[in-house]
Amino acid sequence: ALEMATMALLPRFVCLLICISITTASLLEYVPAFRGAVVQHVPRKASTARETIAENLELYAKHAERAARERADIVVFPEGGLISFNFSTQDEIQPYLEYVPDIAHPPAILCDPERSSSSSDRMQALSALSCLARKHRMYIVANIGESYACSRGTSGAACPARGSFTFNTDVVFDRRGRLVQRYRKEHLFQGESVLYDHIPRSWIPEVAAFDTDFGVRFGVIVCFDVFFREPAVADRRHAVDAFVMSLYWENDGTFPLMTAVQVQQGFSYALNTTLLASGIGVSGETSGSGIYSSGRAIAYDFVNREDERVVVASIPERTRSFIRPDAPQSPASDSRSIVSRSTEKDIRHADVSVGEVVELRARTSRVSCAARFRVAHGNGRIALLALSGAMFRNLLNANLCTLFYCSKQGCDALDMEYRSSVSVEALELTGHFPRGSLVYPMVAQDEGKLVEQVSTSQQGNGDVRMALQHPHSFLNAVLYAESPSS
Repeated sequence: ALEMATMALLPRFVCLLICISITTASLLEYVPAFRGAVVQHVPRKASTARETIAENLELYAKHAERAARERADIVVFPEGGLISFNFSTQDEIQPYLEYVPDIAHPPAILCDPERSSSSSDRMQALSALSCLARKHRMYIVANIGESYACSRGTSGAACPARGSFTFNTDVVFDRRGRLVQRYRKEHLFQGESVLYDHIPRSWIPEVAAFDTDFGVRFGVIVCFDVFFREPAVADRRHAVDAFVMSLYWENDGTFPLMTAVQVQQGFSYALNTTLLASGIGVSGETSGSGIYSSGRAIAYDFVNREDERVVVASIPERTRSFIRPDAPQSPASDSRSIVSRSTEKDIRHADVSVGEVVELRARTSRVSCAARFRVAHGNGRIALLALSGAMFRNLLNANLCTLFYCSKQGCDALDMEYRSSVSVEALELTGHFPRGSLVYPMVAQDEGKLVEQVSTSQQGNGDVRMALQHPHSFLNAVLYAESPSS
């Protein structure tokens, strides 16, 4: 009888083992390899809004064809790539806006050749992008200006007097041309609030992501979002493997200098994720697109001139993971409600020459910084800055440590030279940040070139250490962390 009972239980036991094995495998599974493309695009401007969109769509078609020839699974286009940002009022931008339908279940195919060629249809770009994705069997991420109709008392938020919201929106199409995601930019940069509306808080989704047929789940962010913990950290906690980002960067918009590609690489490291970032190639002031995996720069484009190109690369298989164990749990700040209106800075500098070993320290009430390095080549002035408080005209609270080569104009100057005559080795930059900080490590060489991989360690007590052992031309090294408003 015991033997018969044992035999009866055996199938259930085997089933249990199989289920446990499947569950364990899912926890340890890999993020599949895929081919990604990002476009560094120079927007064109025509005489009318619809002609402008049509002309840029023609270029998008060429870029998509190039990406398809190189077997890309997904291509990302930049922020403002179809319309640019040469507007000063919402009235000026209205003719460029499109109607974006809610995500349907199942998703809708928006491809309609008649609409795509129409100079008056308010879904002109959406239709054309859907057709491109369908034609090339490729995921497409693009940025548009969105007009979303509302009425007072029925929208769940204060409806503007014109009867519609204006949003800075990324749209995503799958290989069949179906609209699978619509993401409205959460954190608007300086001049954008004149053109676009902030998304009502009650409308902010718990997660903005889309799944692909090649097994990777992507989150979506737009430009200035990258400096904030949310939505990215929330997305990672919802099993997002990678991110796509459209951007229209201002490389001269920060002191100390943080270029687009530096921030992209730092974000990829801090979130332990893959990032596909597409920027505008009008000049060195806006340049910066790239593909990164857990902080490694796989391929990127950054030049101090007008530049239009498609960057395509293979993203290798990697272990599926969530955010780093020491990632912050503290509440994120919001670009609409920053409390701090002041910035605390401490800057120390040294005139350096070949062979010197240099040590510098700087601190504020919230962050302490230390740097040590040996000068391998050249001479000049290098400064260490500790900064806490408001950045970007009070849009963001941050803490940072940055070691940087001073320009000809001095250590307080904000310039676009990207040039350095000094190389360093055995570099260590350390910072003590408030507990729970999510710190982006960033390094730039002469002319803004990246170091392929930055060695960084972060402790639970807020101590962060970044190290570069081998000689590198040196422009700057940065440890950046958003600081929650208090």
